[in-house]
Amino acid sequence: MTQTRLDHTAPARAALPWWRRPWIIPLALVVALVLAYIWPHYITLDPATATVPVPPQYPYKYPLLVAHIFFGSVALIAAVPQLWPKLRRTKPHLHRLSGRIYVFGGVLPGAVMAAVLLTYIGGPGWMGRIALEVLWVVTTVVGWRMMRKRRKAEHRRWMIYSFALTMDAFTTRLMIFVIASAAGPRLDLALFLETVAWTGWLINLCVAHWWIERTSRPAVRRTASRVPEPAEASADPDEPGRSPAVA
Repeated sequence: MTQTRLDHTAPARAALPWWRRPWIIPLALVVALVLAYIWPHYITLDPATATVPVPPQYPYKYPLLVAHIFFGSVALIAAVPQLWPKLRRTKPHLHRLSGRIYVFGGVLPGAVMAAVLLTYIGGPGWMGRIALEVLWVVTTVVGWRMMRKRRKAEHRRWMIYSFALTMDAFTTRLMIFVIASAAGPRLDLALFLETVAWTGWLINLCVAHWWIERTSRPAVRRTASRVPEPAEASADPDEPGRSPAVA
């Protein structure tokens, strides 16, 4: 008797139309707005136009700040094609290229510049920013390593966390506006800086975790539903339900 083999291979999931992924265009717009807000203050390379104070006793602060902003901008721009499902599906070589730019041309040098800047200057909220830079590097490197090992689900999870930390460039500025508007003239500057240093990226990580759980569980359920339950063994080889053996 010939052995029967069950095919547990799941069929490829059909690609969703663009209107089923409505977040990619707003995401690109948010990145463009962040860059449009930041760069007019730094493109002239004039420290007087910087959005943060540049004390004369710290002559290296401004070039480090500009370098961090440049590399952070590269990370923001490269992250958009990374999260575009159609590009990832139809142009995998462009997905890999933008991924390398994101990791090695954006996150890693940007985090190093920020860490040097924070260690060199310090000030209120520096611990929150250092924590951000460390987590930014860790999530990005782990995500990159997971892709090298072809562990795509874990790669996706870690890179979503990495992108959530990259988007601190947006949420921190939003928190600055919200908290400053709510506090008004009663604003305690030290408490304000400490709060802003932590809240933006922590909120992003919470949203990223919610998104990962929301989008991962249906896939797990679909996979489980496709795997047939094994038939119970029977003492009678001719009884239905017993897997046929090789004669």
